[in-house]
Amino acid sequence: MRIGGKKKQESRLYTPNELKEKVERDIREFLANLEYWEYVPELNVMRHRRMNYDVDFNEITDDASLCDWIMHIYNKQWMEEDAVLEFLDFASLYRNNSKKNYDSENVKKYLK
Repeated sequence: MRIGGKKKQESRLYTPNELKEKVERDIREFLANLEYWEYVPELNVMRHRRMNYDVDFNEITDDASLCDWIMHIYNKQWMEEDAVLEFLDFASLYRNNSKKNYDSENVKKYLK
C-alpha cells in the first residue's frame, strides 16, 4: 500500500486543519496496512514479510545511509518494485523533512 491509498481520489480543497487530519489519517492507514514490510518498533527495523529480511533503521542517520539502504534492497533479486516503493514511503515518514532528522519517534507517534 502507498501513502494515500491505491484508489484514485477526487480533487477537492481542504482547510489547513482538514488537510492535516487527512494526512495523519492516511499515514496511520498506511502503517496499519503495509503489504510487503512490517515495522518492528521495539527493534526499529523494517522486516520484509516474505523473505524475513530486516532493514535496521538505527543505521539510517542521514540521507547517505538511507540511499545506501535503498540501493541495497533495490539490488536484491527477490525484491519487488512495489516493496521498494512501500519502503520509500515508510522512509519518508522516518525522515522528518521539516526538521531534516531521522528518528523513530517520527513514525512511532502514528502508531499510538
